[in-house]
Amino acid sequence: MKLHHLRALVAMADAGTFNAAAETLHITQGALSKAIKELEASLGIALFERSNRGVRLTAQGHRLVIHARHIGESVRRAKDDLHETEDGGRVIATIGVTPVVSIMREISDAIIAFRRHNPKTRLRVLEMRPSQMMQELRDGTLDFAVSSQMPINSRPDECVLLRQIPTLVTCHKAHKLRGADSVRDLLDEEWVAQDSMDDVTSPFYRMFTELGLPFPQRVTECTASVTAHLLAVHTDSIMLLSGASFTHQTILQSLVPIRVRETLPSRDLVLIARNRHVFAAPVLRLYETFRKTLSSPERSSTL
Repeated sequence: MKLHHLRALVAMADAGTFNAAAETLHITQGALSKAIKELEASLGIALFERSNRGVRLTAQGHRLVIHARHIGESVRRAKDDLHETEDGGRVIATIGVTPVVSIMREISDAIIAFRRHNPKTRLRVLEMRPSQMMQELRDGTLDFAVSSQMPINSRPDECVLLRQIPTLVTCHKAHKLRGADSVRDLLDEEWVAQDSMDDVTSPFYRMFTELGLPFPQRVTECTASVTAHLLAVHTDSIMLLSGASFTHQTILQSLVPIRVRETLPSRDLVLIARNRHVFAAPVLRLYETFRKTLSSPERSSTL
């Protein structure tokens, strides 16, 4: 199994046709077809189902594409590492953060410190929901990620639990139930959920199941953080936020915690990486900076 065979496989998976994939790789269709056949022969399995309607990946083909993307990303990182050793630059570090994490002051502090000492490294910070992160990590799109909840399909060796962040029930400052003392009193209200209601790791799902309460009947699922915030500000919607959110001036000025008597499930602040041993030196420095900075207790006052 050679690298150019795997590149041909990924190009086919992305493009969908031999013609488009060949154009992407700047080779002839014949050369592409030969590479795919050689790969199938070396593995002894069919990677594509061929019919009059075209070709599509088999189940084994889908699995190999995942591995091929990861191998390709590892090769890229190896080249970055060698170039970094050679001339001190040209490394790309790509990290994922959840919306909860993205507004934490420690994140910007860590990035500022890293940029000061690694000016030649290209840094990409991508915001995404926790449910997206593991696939992006396994595809090799991300070097590492910082999540506000433990991924359901992660391995213990991939995750470092940094600390826990409290969960708060919130509403706008003029809400008629801002003085409610129980989640039960809020069940008939409109709610905004920032994760899928089927996500068993989300604070929304965990709160109602752990408290033994039914889910509200009126729920808007909204993964767009700014839109979710606007819905909570301009309607009577109830929304769960992290305690870390109230270090952000915009949140402080527009929303308030509802001080319910129930103990709410906290959020796990987790640092996730698949293969730390293959990180280029600057990426490893950034990873360690995040680990050290985010493990410290929150500097904000307790709400």
